[in-house]
Amino acid sequence: MYIPDWSNSTFTNLSGSSSTCTFESRSICNYKQDKTDDFDWTWKSGSTTSTGTGPSADHTYGTSKGSYIYIEASAPRVTGQKARIFSPSQPVTTGSCVSFYYHMYGTQMGTLNVYARTGNAIGSPILSTKGNHGNKWLKAQVSVRSTSTWQLTFEGIRGTGVRSDIAIDDVTITNGACIGDDGSCNFEKDTCSWRNTQIGDDFDWLRKQGHTGSSGTGPSKDHTIGNFLGHYMYIMTSAPRVAGNKAWLVSQQFNPSKTTQCISFWYHMYGTTIGSLNVYLNASGSMTQLWTQTGNKGINWLQGQFPLQPVNSLYMIYFEGVRGSSYSGDIGLDDFTFSQSSCGYQPSNGKPGKISTTPQSSTVLPTFQSNSKYDCSFETGSLCTWTQDTTDNSDGGFMRTERLTVCLTMLLVYMCLNAMWYKVTVTEVSYTLPTIYI
Repeated sequence: MYIPDWSNSTFTNLSGSSSTCTFESRSICNYKQDKTDDFDWTWKSGSTTSTGTGPSADHTYGTSKGSYIYIEASAPRVTGQKARIFSPSQPVTTGSCVSFYYHMYGTQMGTLNVYARTGNAIGSPILSTKGNHGNKWLKAQVSVRSTSTWQLTFEGIRGTGVRSDIAIDDVTITNGACIGDDGSCNFEKDTCSWRNTQIGDDFDWLRKQGHTGSSGTGPSKDHTIGNFLGHYMYIMTSAPRVAGNKAWLVSQQFNPSKTTQCISFWYHMYGTTIGSLNVYLNASGSMTQLWTQTGNKGINWLQGQFPLQPVNSLYMIYFEGVRGSSYSGDIGLDDFTFSQSSCGYQPSNGKPGKISTTPQSSTVLPTFQSNSKYDCSFETGSLCTWTQDTTDNSDGGFMRTERLTVCLTMLLVYMCLNAMWYKVTVTEVSYTLPTIYI
């Protein structure tokens, strides 16, 4: 594998050029510490000094020899203290794309703010994120437009304890607004700026080609290309999913908007046990429902759209898929388009009856339902259609008990086009017959 040599990387600001900083040199690309904040960013290789927080390697090389910058949250730091660092001056721009990798791992994590500083005015954040994002490097991007020279500014705010180290690596500024920066995406190359969230929901959206794995539900092709080669996003509602489980697909963080926008997308809700598809606005931590549909809508892709009124704070859009009563509830999404114009609701009943709501995590498991002759809860003492093997040494290991942990090896065989799904719990076994596409 070829690994580029970034050791002499520099950060330039020539008009018409791109600039990259990997922080491999101690000069850190001529970034400057803010002298009016509480403490400084630190240049580092390998792990940070505290356990349970910070990266163990940089992003550029992925090894302990690579370097990055971070804020150290240990003493004498206290909650709420800030560290800021400024890039070299950047030229006037009608649209530049800033991308970088960040690491925010720790149970006491604080906040990372990003600014486009002009003169001595730091202004409002162009991007902000907080809380524990897991032990991994994540990519962020945001477009910058400025009528004067500006400096990219990173601000790390210490959280409630020592487990709040924040790290930055591989910063790139290129001419032109970020691709997909407005939220539009057809999912053919990747998920653009859309991502699954680490907290708040129960499972993830998946990027897919062709059929989903269950019969009688989900798309057989995408909307963009219209065949099995195209990509779309969907929720897989087979086991171990249960009724009420939800999955959030989350946008990038958008800047405040002064005009009404139209958000358009295509959705697929085919299956006898379809749950619901909802769209939410998350602004300043408050969730407002913008659009909703529930139940089986047939086998075709359908267009959805709704108006997004001006938002006076940073915000994100959430697409929420909710699992219905059984496995035939796969929901698909494709071809997101954000436009600077007003529009109505499509379909007309997509407008929520109750406008503002905060989605809640599902916590109650549904009553067991048998979907085939192989399903059994073992609650009554009966083995249903299951029988003991009379050729083995003992049946005692499989006697019903609510405290027995059963390890079922070779219970089910993976068959035919990855179409077999199963679930095993302490008290129930479920088997769904495979689907074979010819």
